Amino acid sequence: IEDKKKFVDHFSRAEATYRANKLPEALAGFEEAAKLLPAFGDVHALIGAVRMKLGRYAEAAPALRKALEIDADDAASRSNMGVCLLKQGKYDGAIVELRAAVALDPSLETALTNLGVAFLAKGMDGAARETLEKAKEADPESVAAHYNLGLAYERLGRQKDAAREYKDAVQLDPEHEEARKALDRISADK
Repeated sequence: IEDKKKFVDHFSRAEATYRANKLPEALAGFEEAAKLLPAFGDVHALIGAVRMKLGRYAEAAPALRKALEIDADDAASRSNMGVCLLKQGKYDGAIVELRAAVALDPSLETALTNLGVAFLAKGMDGAARETLEKAKEADPESVAAHYNLGLAYERLGRQKDAAREYKDAVQLDPEHEEARKALDRISADK
C-alpha cells in the first residue's frame, strides 16, 4: 500500500510537471513512478513520450517497448515507437510500427502522417500520397499532413496539387518556412 501511495504521488507530480512543460522534472518523476509500479504501462509510455519531446529518440524506444509489452494494442505507443525509428532513419521498422498503429486506430492522424513521411523517405511516393490523403481526411487542419502531401504530389509531378497543399499548410501555419519555400519554388517553376 505504501508503494502504491508513493507511486500515485510521483505519478501525479510528474503529470503536473509534464503539463507545465517541465520535461526533465517530469521524466525524473515518471522514472521514479516506474520503479515503484513497473507493471503500469502508461508510465512507460509517458517516459517514452517525454524522452521523445527531449529529442532523445534512441532512449525513448526501450520505454515504449516496455509499454507495448504490457499493452500491445496501445496505438499511441505504437505510433511513438514508429516515430522513434523514423527519427533514427530506420524506415522499414518505422513503417511496420506505424502500420500497426494505424491498424489499431485508423483515425490517428499523427500515425498516418508519419507513415506517409516514412514512405517518402523510402521513395514510395504513391503509397505516401495515399496515406497522407488519409491523414488529411483524419485531420484537415494538420499542417504536417498538408505539407508532406504537397511533397508527395510534387514528386509525382502533380505540381498544381502540390501547390494547393503547400498553400493550405501556409494558411494553417503562416510560420511554416518549408511550406512557404516549397510554394515559392513551385510558383517560380511555372
